[in-house]
Amino acid sequence: MEISNLAAIKKIQELLKTPQNTLEREFSPYFYRYYGRYSNSKRFNGYLALCHYLFLMTKARGAVALDLGCGFGLMAALLGLYGAKEVVGYDLNIEKIELFKKFMGYLDKEIQNVKPVLGDTSMIDYPDGYFDVVITNETFSHVRDMEKSIKEVYRVLKSGGRFLIRDGNNSLFLLGRIKRRSFWRSVEQGPVDPSWFRSTDIPLPYVEIRRKMINEKFPHIDPEKIDLLSKETAGMFGDEISEAVRDFEKKERL
Repeated sequence: MEISNLAAIKKIQELLKTPQNTLEREFSPYFYRYYGRYSNSKRFNGYLALCHYLFLMTKARGAVALDLGCGFGLMAALLGLYGAKEVVGYDLNIEKIELFKKFMGYLDKEIQNVKPVLGDTSMIDYPDGYFDVVITNETFSHVRDMEKSIKEVYRVLKSGGRFLIRDGNNSLFLLGRIKRRSFWRSVEQGPVDPSWFRSTDIPLPYVEIRRKMINEKFPHIDPEKIDLLSKETAGMFGDEISEAVRDFEKKERL
C-alpha cells in the first residue's frame, strides 16, 4: 500500500510499542485502552490496511476529508499520510482532541495536513460544500441526533462528494452485541472498570451518577423515590432526567 511517509508510520508504530506505564503517563490510560493493542505488529498492519481500504473506497487521494468522530486521530493521521490533501479530525470529546493535538505534536515534522478540531456532529463548523469526503468510523452509534448530524454532513459535503459510514455497533453483529450489552450492564449497574473511562470521567455506575444528580437537584424528594427514579431514568441524559423527575412529582409516575 502506498504511504507518502514511511518514517511517520515507523514513528507511530514505535510510539504504540511504548510500555504501558510510559504511554499512559505521556498520553493517558484512555489513549492506551484504544491503541495499546496495536503494539502487536500484526494488529497494527491490519489497522493500516483498514484505513487504506477506507481511503481507496472514498477516493480520498488529493481530497479535502472530514473524519467525523475522529477520536484520538490515528485514522485521520493515516488518511493524511496516504495522500489526502487536507484532513480535519472532528470530535466532541475535549480530552480526545487534546490528546490528538499532542499526537500531532509528536509527528509535527511528518504530518502537516491534518487538523484536530473540537466540535459537535450536529453543528459542523465549516461552510457549505467544504469537503470532498466525509468518513464516520464507529461514530453514528454514539450520536444522539442522527437526523440533524446527517443533514450537517450533506451540507458540508460537495456535490458529488463521498460519505462513508462504518459502524460495528449494530444488532446484526451478534458477538459484538453480546459483549456490548454485557459492558453496558456493568456501566449502568456496576462494578465499573476504571480503565473503560476517560480520565475526565468519574468511574461510577450510571445509576449512581443519576442518583447523585437527582438528590442534588431535588433534595426534598424521599430517598426511596430517589432510588426508584435513579433506576427508572436509565438511558436518559442531562435535562431529560430533570424533566422526568418533575413529571413524576406532578403525576406520581414516570
